[in-house]
Amino acid sequence: DIKIGPDSAKVKMVVFSDFQCPYCKTLHPTLKQALSEYGDKIQFVFKQFPLSFHPQALPAALASECANEQSKFLVYADKLFEKQADWGKTTGVQSFKTLAVQLGMNAKQFNSCLDGKKYQDKISADLVEGQAFGISGTPDVFVNNKFQVGALDYVTLKGLIDGELNK
Repeated sequence: DIKIGPDSAKVKMVVFSDFQCPYCKTLHPTLKQALSEYGDKIQFVFKQFPLSFHPQALPAALASECANEQSKFLVYADKLFEKQADWGKTTGVQSFKTLAVQLGMNAKQFNSCLDGKKYQDKISADLVEGQAFGISGTPDVFVNNKFQVGALDYVTLKGLIDGELNK
């Protein structure tokens, strides 16, 4: 799994997301704000849930996993959401490779990872896990065991985190 923050954190925030989903793009800055504000008190776990009707969601998910291999998941995710309108209109994986180079990644390693679909099984497992929870759309967020559907605003997310921290 893609994890940011310590396993010992009192609050685990698990997000099922799709990089081509406009609501996931809306949620992303909210999640980053929580990471920034709470630091080691929370752990953020990113689960891939590329929706079948978003044709570039799966390649984007694979690319983000390859970026994670080079410890660049968060900056790559930022760029994917920022440039969503651009790469969403493309086919193939060239735009994902270009972003990796722009962010200073090892292109040979990234391209090999992406072309080989190295993390396909992991993404499939995330999808199966999400479906087992009844997830059919994105984003979906668990704050410990509290389930929330959709792009939460920061006040709502903060309330959930604070509620768990104060237990």
